[in-house]
Amino acid sequence: MSSDYIEKYLRQFFTIAGECIHETGGIMDKYIGDCVMAYWFEKDEENCVYNAVKAVLAMKKKLTNQAEDIYREFGTELNFSAGISYGDVIFGDIGSNDMHDYTIIGDAVNTASRIEDRAVSGEILMSGEAAEKVKDLIELDGVENNLYLKGKNQSINLYRVIGYKGQNENEIIINNNYEYTLYICGCRGSFPVSGIRFSEYGGETSCYVLKKDDYAIIIDCGTGLKNAVDILKDCNKIDILLTHVHYDHILGLLMAQLPNNAKITFYGYFNGWKPNSNTLENFMEHPYWPAQIVHTDNVSINLGEKITLNGEITAEFYRSDHPDGGCVIKLMCNDRKICFYADCEDANKLDPQIARNADLLFFDGMYDDSEIVNHIGWGHGTWQGGVRFAKAMNIKKLIITHHDPETGDHTLHIREGIARTEANNVSFAKAGDRILI
Repeated sequence: MSSDYIEKYLRQFFTIAGECIHETGGIMDKYIGDCVMAYWFEKDEENCVYNAVKAVLAMKKKLTNQAEDIYREFGTELNFSAGISYGDVIFGDIGSNDMHDYTIIGDAVNTASRIEDRAVSGEILMSGEAAEKVKDLIELDGVENNLYLKGKNQSINLYRVIGYKGQNENEIIINNNYEYTLYICGCRGSFPVSGIRFSEYGGETSCYVLKKDDYAIIIDCGTGLKNAVDILKDCNKIDILLTHVHYDHILGLLMAQLPNNAKITFYGYFNGWKPNSNTLENFMEHPYWPAQIVHTDNVSINLGEKITLNGEITAEFYRSDHPDGGCVIKLMCNDRKICFYADCEDANKLDPQIARNADLLFFDGMYDDSEIVNHIGWGHGTWQGGVRFAKAMNIKKLIITHHDPETGDHTLHIREGIARTEANNVSFAKAGDRILI
């Protein structure tokens, strides 16, 4: 970038950051390159830390809303991360006789900086001391215990900020007497993406986990599989259903951390995939990848065949119009019909009885109606087509998924809002969503 562009680019970020800090009673201390240092000082320790978290969450939301415009204007992704710590500091005029600043210094300042260094794009991390002050108000996820940061001789516990407690914005109830929870671990299409403009809906590719106690069904193993590690850690039996084996639906297997003691079985239309039923083994063979998934079985299903999983869930596979033998999957779980129309361009070509009256439908809405003319034959649908299909099939809850990697959160927000004016039972999938079944 030219120096003029850099100044304009940073000004947008600093303006948003400053607004969020000041609105929550924080003090903007200084700019360090493209970093903002701020602090909150109050007698009420819990309120002090809460306001810091509140500011950073507001900052992330505003930046997410503007990230797509920034990308179009400057041609670069806006990345954002934050580190929060709590502790004693010294504040006052710090410096030499010739030059000094009114600022804060101390271990808490250095710790916040080290924590921010570890945060990836879109991530808000905080120390255990800070997390303890807000654990009743903020939903947190433990990241690492007994972590030694650079230059520190004492370990800390690290937590990720998820959001405010009690909002349940990422929870959808299909059955009040639910027994299973369906986790959306990845819902991006074609290839994974990163950056703050993808942080709300997620950048990981397709992966869904249906879980009850120590049993789980995984539908597709895209890069979202890495988000399922904690969900699966107590499972002793895992069934994996693959809609097809395009890379974006199996790439997560390369870095899978599936439980070592779990019985793992893959189900798919393997006879329809070349060269043979060893498709997955071939994908991970040497010299392309040094590790193999061990202790697994591959079961090749027949189209339309009804299989029973864990003694109580039935699954059926049907051929879709996606290239290379793609399938849609129908599950019957807890008397609820769940359909995955993953990578399906024209759902109307399939038997309407597959999805009719389904309680939950995942629908490939990768494109907008205005874009599909340039993607005929690619095997992906439109979100408007999903709404039309759901109305025709009397679907109770529609989830639009397989988001285009070129489409950021802001555009998906707009599309979701328009979709809900057409049908109030529509949601756009977000990584981290939970559906109670």
